[in-house]
Order: sequence, then C-alpha cells, then structure tokens
Amino acid sequence: MTMNYLLIDYENVHPQTLERFSAKPTKVLVFYGATQKAPEKLERQIKGLGHDAECIQISGCGRNALDFHITFTIGQLSKVDPDAHFHVLTMDKGFDPLIQYARRNGIYVQRHKNAENVNSPKTSTEMTLEEKVIAILKRLRSLGKSRPKRLKTLSNAIKCWFQNKLGESELKQLIAALKQQGRISVDGKKVECHLKSRA
Repeated sequence: MTMNYLLIDYENVHPQTLERFSAKPTKVLVFYGATQKAPEKLERQIKGLGHDAECIQISGCGRNALDFHITFTIGQLSKVDPDAHFHVLTMDKGFDPLIQYARRNGIYVQRHKNAENVNSPKTSTEMTLEEKVIAILKRLRSLGKSRPKRLKTLSNAIKCWFQNKLGESELKQLIAALKQQGRISVDGKKVECHLKSRA
C-alpha cells in the first residue's frame, strides 16, 4: 500500500487536529522554527499517533530555512520510498516550483492549504493524466536495466500497471506525454527511456 507523508510547515499553517490521519497509511512530520515552541495540544496529538508522527524543530534561522528542511526531507524519503505520496501542508506558493520539478522526475508531491484536503492515494480511475505519467516513471525507474526496449512491450506493461483499465486512446495519450516530456524516444518499434533528472 502506498504510504502518504504529510509534511507540515508549522510556521505557515496551524492544523487544529491530526486525528483524521490515525487510521490511514500516513506519516506526519511537523516542522517548526528554531525559535518556535510546539503547542502542548499539537505535541499530545503527535504522541497519540505514535511512530507515525514526529515534531521536527529546524536548526538555524533565516528566510526559507524551514522550507529547505522540508525539501531536503522529501528528497531523502523519496530515495528510501520512491512510490510514496508527499503532501506539503502550507500556504507558501514558493514550494510550487519544487513540486513541478519533483513531478517531472516521477516523484508525487502535492501542496495543500489545509489538512482536510489531504486524501489517500487515488485509484487508477481517479488519477489525472499527469499523475499516471508520474506513476509510469516510478515503475520505469524501479525496473533499472530491465526497462522495455520495444514499444509494444512498454504499452503492455503500462496496461498491466493500471490493471488493464486503460482504453487505447488513453494509452496513446500517455505514450505521447512521455515522448513530449523527453522521457522516451521511439524509433519504429524500438523505445528508449531517458529518466535522468532534469530541470
């Protein structure tokens, strides 16, 4: 089951409760400033979630210091758990370029203004085209040298990954999106993957 990581920018957003995450596959990480003090109510909620939650007081002050800590943590966790979904709870639009960059590189990240908008992982029928492309990139990365080398093999693999619930038109759209993003190149029946990080 896909793990959700909720990373809260407590300098920017103060959720009233974290109880709704107790029954979900979610790990909650609350980041707060070096000169801030976490409220007792929040600390009680964190303790109530046990090993699935943690308060993290950042080290050092300065503009965007907390943002960099959250960004660094997403990078670390995405290496350990590449299939995870990352949810950043903040009003700060400065995270948006990071989110776009992460998505282009197959890492699922979303920004939310309030905790009520954070949902469990979507089923394949609920996913947008962009989210499906991200999922395909994750799968391709995990295959290493075993990635498909023929277009038909790649198409069959994508169908399988989405439990054969994709129509032919949607499959063509996904292949076209991968080509447009420069993630694959097609030469006749042959296909080559290009998955290195890019800006």
